[in-house]
Amino acid sequence: MFRSTLTRALYPMRQMARSMCEGAAETGSAAPREFYINKVQLLGRVVSNLRFYGKGDNPTLAFTMVTRRHLTRKDRETGEVTSFLKPEYTQIVVYTPSLQRVVQQIIKNGARVLVSGRLRTSVGTIPDSDIKQYRTSIVCSSLVPVGNVETSELPEVGNGPEMAEDWTAYEDDS
Repeated sequence: MFRSTLTRALYPMRQMARSMCEGAAETGSAAPREFYINKVQLLGRVVSNLRFYGKGDNPTLAFTMVTRRHLTRKDRETGEVTSFLKPEYTQIVVYTPSLQRVVQQIIKNGARVLVSGRLRTSVGTIPDSDIKQYRTSIVCSSLVPVGNVETSELPEVGNGPEMAEDWTAYEDDS
């Protein structure tokens, strides 16, 4: 069972490897073409309210998600093992208007969601200074709510790192 699941999971990678080799044969070059993968999937909880930013007809919808890593630590002197959860906060942005409408209707603070998308790094300047700041976020291409959990039953996770309201972001073309 595990082997067939693994085979199905690796099938797209095999297809891509074949297409790279076929592309090299068609162009007559000895080296295959380079392909890049920019794909992210996160399963976590929404920890901030939905907010719109940007000007014009297509504002950007953004929210923060938290994922947690389970870590264990062993004390060298006593040998006692402690385990804890380390939160990671991630900025999610939604550009597609139809997906924005769905997200607004379904997603609330504390909801558990599966987000698929790609990484994007933006460069912004801090107001009243010329300091550049780089921020990596996930551009959401699909979002699936997972479970039906009331927000009153959720553990306390905080609101994540504060974001400047006057953050000016643009895509880095360099």
